[in-house]
Amino acid sequence: IAFVDLSTGEFEVAEFHLNETHRFYDFLAQLTPQEILLTQSRSEIESTFLEELVQRMTQLLDKINSADARSVTSSEQISGLQNAQVFPSTGRFNFIDPYHFDPEATQRNLNNHFETLNLSGYGVDDLPHGIAAAGALLRYLEETQKCDLSHLTALRRYAFDKTMLLDEATVANLELFESQSGARKHTLYHILNHTKTPMGARLFRQWLRQPLLDVEAINERFDCIEEFRNNFMLCEEFRECLENIQDLPRIIGRITLPVVGVNDLVALRESLEPVQKLPTYLAELQAPLLKKIA
Repeated sequence: IAFVDLSTGEFEVAEFHLNETHRFYDFLAQLTPQEILLTQSRSEIESTFLEELVQRMTQLLDKINSADARSVTSSEQISGLQNAQVFPSTGRFNFIDPYHFDPEATQRNLNNHFETLNLSGYGVDDLPHGIAAAGALLRYLEETQKCDLSHLTALRRYAFDKTMLLDEATVANLELFESQSGARKHTLYHILNHTKTPMGARLFRQWLRQPLLDVEAINERFDCIEEFRNNFMLCEEFRECLENIQDLPRIIGRITLPVVGVNDLVALRESLEPVQKLPTYLAELQAPLLKKIA
């Protein structure tokens, strides 16, 4: 599997074994994709898998995006797409010819995009299926977006060994992001989220959705919290500085795509000054993780 957020430039890959079906669906639920790219089936087994995938993801995404128009994709629609054109527009699900997942072609496409001889520097050499998915996804974006994708600067391996993968039932029962009544208020995220930037809010949501398993990494975060608590005035100044920073990854993404407006450019200009001050604040702190960021 490969996934990309064009607005922020995040581009990641992962792989699952055949016996990890539930884990695979939990992971897809975590991503909440707006569009899913699939290969056209070449066998009855693949058709069965694709039918199950489309049905389960349709149910999940309709539940998450309850405000959106409901869409139902039947097995008849799936079989009808198998002989469709290379990039058929079907809304939420798009099916492409299997040859776009060819290992050599996808590797070559990724190397050309990142201007590298190979992908070893990204630590994904042992994920051949993930690389194939990433190459096919990149080709699809090149064909459909018709714009500069240079803000996709790296391919990151999703590390399952460092974070916990929460299934949808657990997320719902813990009321992390939505209460049992469907409200967003009075959830754990709503209570704890005091972030000052859109990037921080997204990252904090991701951290809640993917709790750390690495004790050392957990302690590093605790050290940062303790240091900020012990430097209250500096922490407040730091937060005031962050408050003036707009959603930089998405502004840069809009500039690259390009769908940028005047307001985006103004927001970028106004964000540059506070961004330049951040290293000054961090330089006064001693926590290893903060020093690494600085």
